[in-house]
Amino acid sequence: MFCNGQDTYDALMPLCRSPEVAIKINDLQIDPAKILNPELVEQKSRVARSRSDLRICYAGRIEPQKAPLQWVQAIAEARRLGAQIRAIWLGEGTLMSDMRHEIDRLRQADAIDLPGFVSNRDQVIETMRESDVLAFTHLEPESPRVQMEALMSACPIVGYDRSYPRDLISGHNGGVLTPLGNPQALGAALADLAADRTQLSELIRCASRDGARFNSDLMTRDRSTRIRERVGRGVTATAGH
Repeated sequence: MFCNGQDTYDALMPLCRSPEVAIKINDLQIDPAKILNPELVEQKSRVARSRSDLRICYAGRIEPQKAPLQWVQAIAEARRLGAQIRAIWLGEGTLMSDMRHEIDRLRQADAIDLPGFVSNRDQVIETMRESDVLAFTHLEPESPRVQMEALMSACPIVGYDRSYPRDLISGHNGGVLTPLGNPQALGAALADLAADRTQLSELIRCASRDGARFNSDLMTRDRSTRIRERVGRGVTATAGH
């Protein structure tokens, strides 16, 4: 059984008769040419160190499981702590109106931009390349590809602690994870990065290292090897999500 992401693996592995039957994969394949190259990573790191504001992004549906109101609250908390923030959420959904109201209630309209859904994936990737961090407030177990795309764009992932993002940055610590459902703690983490540019600069390099393993060539070879190993042992592989 192939499980897409650590959260799915953790949920389904106890149902397997043998742990060897469950295989964790990250179901994303991007052309290696789209990964930010080392020269651009260093350039991004230098820019993040020198500019005054912290650039934050997210791309995804504005739905309850993404906790978009808590995302707004986290940014408001970071600004209350003194951070200069420019944030953008690319996407739309059923909570768009509620999110706009929360932005107005917390007086964050000058810091947060909600342009709506962006169909051009290259534009989404470019936004992550230009951002210092991808901030997220996922409340439910899921395996969003945007976190892998962010790491491949040398954009550290900063948000609620779950098995999936923890696994993504297990190699080089290319992100910061905070307690689930606590926007104040997330806001404090963002404020810390805004204040400590040396830490932010190094985090960008670490995110790039964590993202390097998600290119299509490496992932295809890794998946093929796993299938051959299971077939060799007589184990039938089936897709799991």
